[in-house]
Amino acid sequence: MGDIADATIDGLLCEGCAELIDGDSPGYPRRCGDCEHA
Repeated sequence: MGDIADATIDGLLCEGCAELIDGDSPGYPRRCGDCEHA
């Protein structure tokens, strides 16, 4: 896979908009605050 896909799967980037969340990579996909409330 590509770097962006890997970062999204690892939780570094939001799975909804691909924004950097907080620099932490928990190992699972997640959403930023804006996408969580949308």
